[in-house]
Amino acid sequence: MVPNTDVMNQTVVDLRNDLGLHIGQVARLTNYLLDNQFHRAGYNITREQWSLMKLLWEQDGQSQQKLADRLMKNRASITSLIDNLQKQNLVVRVPNQQDKRSKLVYLTQQGSELQEPLADVFEATSQYSFRDIDEKKLETCMEVLLKVIKNIKAGPGGRRY
Repeated sequence: MVPNTDVMNQTVVDLRNDLGLHIGQVARLTNYLLDNQFHRAGYNITREQWSLMKLLWEQDGQSQQKLADRLMKNRASITSLIDNLQKQNLVVRVPNQQDKRSKLVYLTQQGSELQEPLADVFEATSQYSFRDIDEKKLETCMEVLLKVIKNIKAGPGGRRY
């Protein structure tokens, strides 16, 4: 018996659509859970703010544009994110001496001191989220997701980050 390729093709399309929906759901749930855990631990930080601070902990003094590109945010979104962190005295903007049109974003001492406690909250949340999942399956999942990201970025209309 010859397999019905129409049904097989439809199944592949359905799986791809469901995969995108599930990836979106995981992202939203992860954001919600991490926001909640940061607040429960006494930190007025969101997952998005933490992501920006994480980039600054890795390399302090980055331009707003570089941060926007790395976080895949538009200019207005990254400005708002930095404004909110600045209001909490966690980051400062400093004029870029090499390019007067741009500003560099630096952590304040208070922002620097949050690295370890926020990393602990993130780690505990990750452990909770990935509990009871085989390490090999997680590695395979990551490989597949990275390949999908690579395909999208290289494809028509894909933005190269």
